[in-house]
Amino acid sequence: MGAELAQVRVAERGELMRFLYVDGDVRTYHGERTISKAYVARRHLAMAATTDYWIDDRGGDPLLPITAEVDTSLAKAFPEFLRRVRMTLGERPMTIVFDRGGWSPTLFRSMIKQGFDILTYRKGKGRLVNERRFVRRCAKLDGRWVTYDLHDQPVRFLKG
Repeated sequence: MGAELAQVRVAERGELMRFLYVDGDVRTYHGERTISKAYVARRHLAMAATTDYWIDDRGGDPLLPITAEVDTSLAKAFPEFLRRVRMTLGERPMTIVFDRGGWSPTLFRSMIKQGFDILTYRKGKGRLVNERRFVRRCAKLDGRWVTYDLHDQPVRFLKG
């Protein structure tokens, strides 16, 4: 059913599929089986839970919901996400946007080899970037003008 709904969304809203957003939500489990625990932020403790990942279009509407194995991190779950995205959207160019939970240079190499662009941020603390390295940009987004400061820098991957 989810794959069929995704195909309908792609047919209706294909222009919104250039950027896909990936996010995970921990869902507590209240059944009778014993499953692994996950940290549930809203309760501030580890509970029996699983993680539901959502791949959303640029408008924020769900394209593909995927329930991961209990202890699967975002970075480890990505190969299945990417396989499902390609099955659904084909080889069109797209940028995958995700949070620091997916930070993995090994994953990045694989994604780039598969033709995906990446937009994410680094886990942990980093050095502050001097304000002089940012450039003021203006762009029209969704019919309105926005101004933002951009610091864009290439990333080189070491072989290996």
